[in-house]
Formats: sequence, C-alpha cells, structure tokens
Amino acid sequence: MINMSLTTLYMFSLPLVLVVAVAGRLMFRWSRRSLIVGSLFTLYLLSVLKFTILPMPQPELVEDMRAVTSGRPLRVNFKPLWLAEHFIFLAEEQVLNILLFVPFGILFSFFVRARPGKVLLGGLVASIAIETLQLVLCLVIRYPYRVIDVNDVIYNFTGACFGFALFKIGTFAGRKLAGSMKAAPP
Repeated sequence: MINMSLTTLYMFSLPLVLVVAVAGRLMFRWSRRSLIVGSLFTLYLLSVLKFTILPMPQPELVEDMRAVTSGRPLRVNFKPLWLAEHFIFLAEEQVLNILLFVPFGILFSFFVRARPGKVLLGGLVASIAIETLQLVLCLVIRYPYRVIDVNDVIYNFTGACFGFALFKIGTFAGRKLAGSMKAAPP
C-alpha cells in the first residue's frame, strides 16, 4: 500500500506551501494574516487528501489483491443515512467525517469573507470532489479500495457547517472582546 505519515506529508508539502504563500503575496497582495491562513488551508487540504485517498494500493500488487478478493465489486452507497438498514447515529466514522471538515468551514470562511452560501457550497463541492476522486481512482486501478458513500458527503457538509458556525462565533466574540478592551479605562 502506498501510504505516508503526516510528518512526511508536511515535510514534502513545504515547497507547495511556500509557492502558495509567494503566489498569494505577489498575485493577490495577501496580508500576513491571509498568508498564514492560506498556508494552513494548504496543509489542511493535503491532510484531507491523506486521510481520504491514502493508503492507496500499489499498482503492481493490485493484480494479487484482485485474485485474493475474487473480483470484489465496486462499493457505492447512494442511500442517505436515514434510509440505511442498520443506521447508527454518530458512530465513530460519522464523527470523524464531521470533524474532518470543521477546519474547512473555519479556514475557507477567511477566503470568502464569511459569506455563508460560498462557505457551505465550497464544503459541499470539496466533499463531492473527494468522493468523485475516490470513485475515479477505484475505476482506474480496477480495485475497490474505498467505499464511495453519499453519507460521507452529508457528514462532511455538516462539518463545514459546524466550522462556519464556529468561525462566526469566534469573530463575534473577538469583536466583543476588542470592543470591551477599547471601552475599559486604562
């Protein structure tokens, strides 16, 4: 299986983070805060890819794995969570899928200036893109190493909603705190 630790991922992604920072500064005139958020968002997206795509079967081993699993069919679930036969609310996988996208809602809010529609649409598009990438990779290597599941999209979108809510709560609390500091006598 092709896999890598988060430490290795971050070490190899530093050039990409630097490219994003330099491009953001030169092309978009990003402030220091935007550079930091852009760098964090890049590392976050790479982490999401690590958890959703890796480990990936090595191409030379796929043939052996197909023989062992006797041509296991592609696993795709289009039944939303409430229609599932054995639905368990907030199982470990569901909670992890929600938590995976909370940082997306927070960090993406900085880029779209906290516009709810754009943040939530971005979370939905990113989640659908991940599931589509998993499907394409399964079809390309002709081995179903991942389950393509509509519920993952629902949970990831929920996480983006929570992240956006946390962002709004944080900015509201920050403004209140800054306002009370200005009003307080020295």
